[in-house]
Amino acid sequence: MRINIVRIFTAWMFAAVATAAAQTPSGPPTRVESSVVDIKLEVDGTFSQITERRVKIETAAAIHQAGQMVFGYNVSMQKFDVFGAYTQKADGRKVEVAKDAIFVRDLPGTSGAPMFADMKVALIVFPEVAVGDSLYAKVRHEQVVPMFPAQYSNLFSLSPHSLVDESRIVLRAPAAMALRIANEGYEERHSELGGVVTYEWSAKNTQVEPIEAGAVAPLDYSKRLSISTFQDFPSFARAYAERAEDKARPTAALHRLADEITAGAADPHEQAKRLYDWVTGNIRYVGIFLGTGAVVPHSAEAVLSNRYGDCKDRVTLLTALLAAKGIDARTALVNLGNSYWTGALPVLNSFNHVIVYLPSLDVWADPTASLTPFGRLPVAVQGKTAVMTPNGDLRTTPVDGSSDNVTTRTARYEIRDDGTINAVTRISTRGFRAEAYRRTAATLTPENAPAYVRGQTTAARYKGEGQVTFAGVANRIDTVTLTSEYKLSGGIDWPGSGAFEVPAGFRGGEHISTQIRQNAAANKGPRISGGVETLVEEYQIVVPRQMKIVALPKPVNFKNDVASYETTVRQEGQTITITRKLIDLYAGPVIAPSLFRAIEEKSAVIARDLRAQIVYTNE
Repeated sequence: MRINIVRIFTAWMFAAVATAAAQTPSGPPTRVESSVVDIKLEVDGTFSQITERRVKIETAAAIHQAGQMVFGYNVSMQKFDVFGAYTQKADGRKVEVAKDAIFVRDLPGTSGAPMFADMKVALIVFPEVAVGDSLYAKVRHEQVVPMFPAQYSNLFSLSPHSLVDESRIVLRAPAAMALRIANEGYEERHSELGGVVTYEWSAKNTQVEPIEAGAVAPLDYSKRLSISTFQDFPSFARAYAERAEDKARPTAALHRLADEITAGAADPHEQAKRLYDWVTGNIRYVGIFLGTGAVVPHSAEAVLSNRYGDCKDRVTLLTALLAAKGIDARTALVNLGNSYWTGALPVLNSFNHVIVYLPSLDVWADPTASLTPFGRLPVAVQGKTAVMTPNGDLRTTPVDGSSDNVTTRTARYEIRDDGTINAVTRISTRGFRAEAYRRTAATLTPENAPAYVRGQTTAARYKGEGQVTFAGVANRIDTVTLTSEYKLSGGIDWPGSGAFEVPAGFRGGEHISTQIRQNAAANKGPRISGGVETLVEEYQIVVPRQMKIVALPKPVNFKNDVASYETTVRQEGQTITITRKLIDLYAGPVIAPSLFRAIEEKSAVIARDLRAQIVYTNE
């Protein structure tokens, strides 16, 4: 449910600038010389917004990264015009953008989904772009149908990753409209004349901060400006509910379908699970919008008939089917992604996704997450502020603990007389790692599976070849198991004397080595955890009869504020067994900077342990 279409697409260029600036050691490749948004708001919630933007190209790389501007609009709710666009050469000459260089297209994904065909993208391609040139565009979005009648909300931010000489927002609103404003970092002034209040906010960034890998969204630490006519979250929730709730009333056809899906199940939890599984397995996701569909879902009957919809459509259909079985479900508006900031004002931009909460079962569910089993939420919506409809109370979505995401890896290596290794790795996982393996299994074919195994087993010292099978991916039980049989070569010098680290073998995405963050303390801002978990690894290494083991890795027993890590080592005859266990001890999807030093300490312990070698010689 992407709400503010205008803001999302006009922000595209700023994102490209920020990314490029962070990746170019010699300096930012672009400079936003001026960005001005001028809004004339009407009392009925309609408005006209004129955006002017001038961007200077500083490097050759920027010609490809920012040589065009993208704007999105909805033809049912908005009118869009390009008033002017040109390339201003370094010598002052202007090269106008030809009309045939402004491309209007349907958004990708609308093909085959006619009820979503009203979303358009305007792409302005600038001519004769060279280093030192400035690109200028002036466009207008006219909101002819308000998102909510007589209501307006918007959210602006200025990322510290963009080099901006001037960012200015002007809003002209009727004095009769009760605007609420939360200003976090902008200079502000306002005046009133003839019943119209004019607000003006401005900000700039003269220095660009690098983007830290794994950080929370720039919105969470940027300068921000929130504007809203909603007086509180209850009024905001009611406005959404008034336009959406009638779409979820179960019809006779939906009653029949609900009865078919739940046939033989008397337990409400089992009924809800079956309905969730049916919706996520049978309704294709199409994340675009039609008309007021930006906030208003289609009717459950229409979604069922078309067999596709976006997040709010899936929620609507699931809610209707649950209602047909007497199970109450409340829609919850959340933010999907790596932003965890929630402002004091109810601003529609802050909530771009909808999920459901079943009060009688105390279960949260995201019917858009087709790989997530019923009863848990995907990591991307955990720990988020949820606006519950229709009352507007604020809840925090549940967060996994380390016992919810458990992966057990058992690897058996048999070292042959020629130094190659016959290996079998079995991985059993539940939680978010299981979702990732479901996604992988869905794309694997007999043709590309060998390449997948090769990529997962080949490392600096080893070349791997083999096969893989999955279990538990089709029926979405919480546990997925993977078995890979493969051969490793090139990593052990045998016959002879030498040493080797325990081979990672089939790594997957959850091998303990992926938990090493050697430079964690160098980061400044909060990081996304990606999910707390427990990882257990057991390696059985069978060595040749003539191989004499001289030394084994030492046991490890470590614990600090973020993790506990334990390694045990034993040898019985020609079999060496090494077991490692890592448990995350912090909570929540965001890691505070106060924990970075402990993460680095944990990482050093793990890295040292993984480097420990088995020393051998000929007997």
